Amino acid sequence: QVVSIWAGTNGKLDEVAVEDVLRFERELLDYLGRNTEILTTLRDTNVLDDATVAALGEGIDKFKLEFQTGEGKPLASVGTERFAAIEPEEVHQEQIVKTKR
Repeated sequence: QVVSIWAGTNGKLDEVAVEDVLRFERELLDYLGRNTEILTTLRDTNVLDDATVAALGEGIDKFKLEFQTGEGKPLASVGTERFAAIEPEEVHQEQIVKTKR
């Protein structure tokens, strides 16, 4: 629970789609358990110190590179889409006119 709450309150879940959050959390905990000592440290010490926070942030960032969204896209690509620029003549401005009764 500590990992999930910390990730949510520190913006680590911001780019995860709502429908992917539960799977992200489950897979993140599995990843951290297999690849880091963070969960063991938290379980043994019950302390979230600066070193553990730094390791946790780094572990989550590494996991994000591997996570696939429900659409099958890597999470790292979310928000990095590139679009062609719109030509100035294609931009149309609307004018709001207020009338008196």
